[in-house]
Amino acid sequence: MDKLDLERVMAQEPTLNTIGFGLSNIKRYSPEEYKKELAANRDSLLAQVELCSKVADWLKANVQQRATINSDRGSYGWKHVVEQEIGKYVPNGAFIAAAIYCGFKYKIAAPGSPNAYFNIRTYKPEKVRSYA
Repeated sequence: MDKLDLERVMAQEPTLNTIGFGLSNIKRYSPEEYKKELAANRDSLLAQVELCSKVADWLKANVQQRATINSDRGSYGWKHVVEQEIGKYVPNGAFIAAAIYCGFKYKIAAPGSPNAYFNIRTYKPEKVRSYA
C-alpha cells in the first residue's frame, strides 16, 4: 500500500480520517469547525502510509474474507488485535483504510459511528482469539 493507494481509499470515503468515519461528538462542532477538523484528521491519516501498509500486510497474512459482513468484531476491536501483533499503535482510521485497500467489504457500524464492520473471517483463530 503506497500513498496513491491510500489517496484512492480516502477519495472513495470522503469522511474517512484517523478516527474512522466522521468525527465523534459531531454536535460540538459548527459546520465550519467540523470541516476544518475533518480535513486535519484526513491529513493525519494520509501521513500514516507506512502504518497503513503494515496493517494491510498483516491483514493479507492473517485473515480471509467471508461471504457476509461479520458484526462480531468491528474495526475498533480489530485495530487492537493488529496493535498487539505489530507492536505499534494503530488508529481506527488506519485499520479501516488498510482493510478497504485489501478489498474487504464493509459497512459503518451505526449512524454517526466512526467504526465499521467487515467481511473478515479469522484465518488463524489462535492468534486473535484472546483479543475479542
